[in-house]
This record gives sequence, structure tokens and C-alpha cells, in this order.
Amino acid sequence: LSFQYDLPTGPAIVLLATAVFFLSVAFSPKRRVSTTA
Repeated sequence: LSFQYDLPTGPAIVLLATAVFFLSVAFSPKRRVSTTA
């Protein structure tokens, strides 16, 4: 991912993890916001 868009590795990992988190929250069956990992 980072070599395709000329991003540093750190921010690329953070952006990817944030995107995965928000997608999992958005598409979770239960529409409640829980911060328990």
C-alpha cells in the first residue's frame, strides 16, 4: 500500500487500521458503539 501511493509506512498503517475500524463499526450487525476491544 505504501509503495503504491508514496506514503511512509507508519501513516499508511494508521490510515489502513482506521479505515478497517470504521468499516467494521459501520457494518456491524449491532448498531451500538462499544469501545471494548
